[in-house]
Amino acid sequence: MKALGAAAVINTSNESIVERVQQITGGKGAAAAIDAVGGDTGTQMTQALGVNGRMIVYGVLSPEPVQVHNSLFVYKNISFSGFGIRGLLESLSAKEKQEMTVSLIELLVSPDFKMDISASYKLDEFKTAFQMYAS
Repeated sequence: MKALGAAAVINTSNESIVERVQQITGGKGAAAAIDAVGGDTGTQMTQALGVNGRMIVYGVLSPEPVQVHNSLFVYKNISFSGFGIRGLLESLSAKEKQEMTVSLIELLVSPDFKMDISASYKLDEFKTAFQMYAS
């Protein structure tokens, strides 16, 4: 993450999100959070928001809900919003969908478009490839 420009990285398996964000922000809390998980991770991210903080939720990797106490809305004035591709696509006109499709095709055929490949496997190694993908 740091190689991609992140100022700080939090390892949620052994660090408290709330404590680490307080440490990073000098006690102000995060201005915004983007959550693809939900559950305890989403709950901690919500608690780590500062005054006027904003949470954008775009995934449900955890089957557990985010727990938010009303006091966070009242005293910190936080806001929640969701983002999903289905809702986005349904909000677009036919012309906008066509323009988006053309843009995506142009991007994909561009010689500048690159995707990192972590490994390659022969067809008979498909089980190994799936195991590596799952880990």
